[in-house]
Amino acid sequence: ELPEKYGRTWSMTRKKQTEIVAQRLEDWRYSGELLEKPRDLFSDEVNYTLETYADVIRLDKELTKIAEHIADSNTNKQMMCDLISNMQRLNTAINELSDLTNNTNDCISNNTDLEDAAEEMDKCFSKIQKVFPTAKLKLSASHNIGHQHLHTRKKRRTVSKSHTFMNKATLLGHDNHVDSLVMFEHQGTVHLISSDYDGTIKSWDLNSQQLLYTLKGHSDSINKLIPLEHQGSTLLASGSADKTIKIWNPSTKQRLGTLKGHTAGVYILATFEHQGCTYVASGSDDETIKLWNIESRHLLGTLNENNGSVCALAAFEHQGCIHLVSGGTSKNINIWNPLSGQILHTLKGHSDTVWSIAAFEHQGCTHIASGSCDKTIKIWNPLTQQLVRTLKGHTSYVWSLATFEKQGCAHIVSGSADKTIKIWSLQSYQLLGTLKDHTDMVYSVATFD
Repeated sequence: ELPEKYGRTWSMTRKKQTEIVAQRLEDWRYSGELLEKPRDLFSDEVNYTLETYADVIRLDKELTKIAEHIADSNTNKQMMCDLISNMQRLNTAINELSDLTNNTNDCISNNTDLEDAAEEMDKCFSKIQKVFPTAKLKLSASHNIGHQHLHTRKKRRTVSKSHTFMNKATLLGHDNHVDSLVMFEHQGTVHLISSDYDGTIKSWDLNSQQLLYTLKGHSDSINKLIPLEHQGSTLLASGSADKTIKIWNPSTKQRLGTLKGHTAGVYILATFEHQGCTYVASGSDDETIKLWNIESRHLLGTLNENNGSVCALAAFEHQGCIHLVSGGTSKNINIWNPLSGQILHTLKGHSDTVWSIAAFEHQGCTHIASGSCDKTIKIWNPLTQQLVRTLKGHTSYVWSLATFEKQGCAHIVSGSADKTIKIWSLQSYQLLGTLKDHTDMVYSVATFD
């Protein structure tokens, strides 16, 4: 039931919706069946009262701890049945909270205690079902975000489809902040390559989540990594604040060469192919973009008309022509013909530095996404020079963008200085979810199918 002071029916704006849901948690009381206290199962000090959100988390942890002990030891069937009954009722309580928080524009549980506890209970349910196969228990908690309409108190609440995003693993090994990520497959194994502020590169096996090796060679922080397809092999390019780009063979762990020419740190890299050759474009704090032939390691040319540091690059092909997209401290986005060195178009709309650009296919057309220090992501049609949509949700700089396709729909992932990762649908332009596991800025995001 909803408190009388909120009225019987409404459709809420983002701000009001968040306020109401937050207040609803304050006022929430469990309206399901009362929990029973099985004899000889808990001590008299256990409090079974569910009155607040904190009570749900507390009792959930207590029940989970005892359930794990009983499930492991396979004791007293009656005590187990009583415990299952209580856990089912607690599941109902948590589902009430989950339904309440689903599809709100901000996840009001900024700490993830409820979701963590739910995940642990779900593991416990699996143990219980091994002992009692007929016990049908399932618990789910959602991070989900979106719009919802609450109906009258006597009607059933309807909520749109939920999307759940979970932290699968945390990899530890870097001694400083991680600046760049890339993912690729080699000999059937998916590898994650990461670089950090100390100038080291680490390779990880995502299946085992083990560190495979560390590469050293740069004398300053590595700002960007990109994979390169060259003569049937996957190579790696790294751009550094030491003003150089290095080419690596991750299979042999060898450094193949160093590209020198910038007079300031290299912020960003992009790659493209033309007439069978692989090229790398590098953007720098020296306000230039340089083009390199990977096979010869030669500098092909320099693009100068940037009016500021170049912090973001992406490349795409249209009707056989290569286009290079750049952004930076000028706040503008330039679309180049990199082979002729001409600026074809300039897109204006951001009010601060453009730190990230990603190109993707949407509805048969190439689009680009740009992330900025103005806290927004803008979607553009680079061929018509039209701004398609502005995505708002981050509360600080958007450092990094990556795209992926699922069920024929393009999605974008954004990493921000607000410590979050957001997932967006580029079909509906809706925010699908927010990941909040990081405790500091998210400098880089990467996707792999």
